[in-house]
Amino acid sequence: MDKETFEAEYLQRVREVLDFAINNKYSDFYRQKYKELDFSPQAIKTYEDFQKLPLLHKSELLATPLKDRIFVRREDIVHYAFSSGTTDQDKPLVMPHSAFSYRTDKTKYLRTYNAEKLSELGVNTIMILRHLLSSPFLKQLAVPKKNIMAVPGDIRSLPLSAKLAKELDIDAISSTPTVLTFFIHELEKIGFDLKTIKLVYMTGELCSSQRLALIKSKLPNALIDSNYTNSELSIIGYRCNYLADESPSLYHVHTAALLEILSERPGEPGNIVVTDTDVPRAFPFIRYRLDDVGLLEAQDCPCGEKVVLRLGGRPHHDFLRFHGVVLHVQAIENSLDAVRDFLEPGFQMHVYEEVINERLMPKLVLKVVAKQNASPFLVDLIKDNLNQNLFLTADKTLDYFIDNKIFAPLAVEFIGNWPDGEAKARSIISHLT
Repeated sequence: MDKETFEAEYLQRVREVLDFAINNKYSDFYRQKYKELDFSPQAIKTYEDFQKLPLLHKSELLATPLKDRIFVRREDIVHYAFSSGTTDQDKPLVMPHSAFSYRTDKTKYLRTYNAEKLSELGVNTIMILRHLLSSPFLKQLAVPKKNIMAVPGDIRSLPLSAKLAKELDIDAISSTPTVLTFFIHELEKIGFDLKTIKLVYMTGELCSSQRLALIKSKLPNALIDSNYTNSELSIIGYRCNYLADESPSLYHVHTAALLEILSERPGEPGNIVVTDTDVPRAFPFIRYRLDDVGLLEAQDCPCGEKVVLRLGGRPHHDFLRFHGVVLHVQAIENSLDAVRDFLEPGFQMHVYEEVINERLMPKLVLKVVAKQNASPFLVDLIKDNLNQNLFLTADKTLDYFIDNKIFAPLAVEFIGNWPDGEAKARSIISHLT
C-alpha cells in the first residue's frame, strides 16, 4: 500500500469504518482501545496518520467477552463463526457476522463458487470438507446454488466422507489443500472415479506449487479455483482467470480489504495486516494482524488490476525462520519428489534443538507414513534426498549445514498412520523455546 493509493481509494472508507467503530452505541471495544489517542475519524488525513493506530491482535478478541464486541443489534446477526486459531490457543474464538460475505459486489471475486458458474460446469453435488463450526463451512452452505446439492463432509473421518462421496456421486469438492490431498487418497482407496470431479474450490491456507501439481494430476478434469480467506474475515484475495495459470501463491486483493505488509525492510515479505472497510459489520476489523506473511507486488494484470499479493505462508505452519535459515513447506515437498511413491500423503517436519559436543544445534525430524513396511533402505533414501535437495538458503542445502556441524543429522521417523484430525495438522512444527 502506498500513500497515493491510500488517500485516493481508502481514506474516506477508513474514516467511515472508524466512525462506525468509535461512535457505536452497541460496543465501546474501540473506544477503549483508542482512548489514549484522543482523536476523531476525520483527523485521519494521511497514510501515516492511519498507521499510528495500534494493531489489533487475536489475543485481544479472545480476552474480550463476546457481548462486548458486537457492534450491531442482536437480531441483525446472521451467524457466529468459530475458530480454534492456528496457534496453541485452547480457547475457541467466536466471531459474530451480520452477513455471509462482503456487502460490496463480490461477483468478480468468485470465479466458480456461485450458482451460474457451478451450473456452467455441470456440477450436481458438491461436498464441503471444512470444520463444521468454521465460517467458510457456514458461508458455503449458504451460497445460493439453485438445483445444485451441497453436502457436508467430516474432516475428522475422511474414510467415512469418501464413502459418502461415492454414494452421493459428488462431482465437486470445497476444502483446504491439505485436507483435499488426504481426501483424494481416501477416494482412491475405495475406487472412486476421480475423473468425474469437475471442480475443486480451495481456501484456508497456502497451496504450494508442488501440492497443486499433485492435485491436478489426481483430478485431471477438475477446474481448480481458490480464494485467500481468513477464518475471522471473508475473502481477502481472489484469483482472476489470468492468475489461474500462475503460481498458486498469487492473489489480487479484494476491494474491501485494505492490506498492509509489516516487514523489517521495504520490498521483503512481512506480516499481513488487514482493515475491513466494508460497513456495517457485526465486528469491524481495523488493522488486524493476521498470522500470514506476504508481499504486495506491482503487476499489470490483463484483468485490469495493478497489484498482486504473494503469500509467503504462515509462520510455524508453512515456513519457519530459525538459526539464520528458512524452512519452507514447498522446499520439503520438492525434496521428497523422488520418494513420493513410497509414502502416504502428508508429512510433519519437527524442529528441535539439542546439545552436541557442548554446542546447541538445530535438529530436523521428519515424520511420515510409509505405504509398505519401512526399511533401513527407505530411511537412507529419504535422508539422501532431503540432505541433497532441501534448500535452507538460496544456495545451500541441508547437507551443507550438517557437514559443517551447524545442524545435527536429519532423523526420519515412521508412524503407523495419521490420527483422525491430523489431516489438517501443521506441516512444520517448532519445538524451539
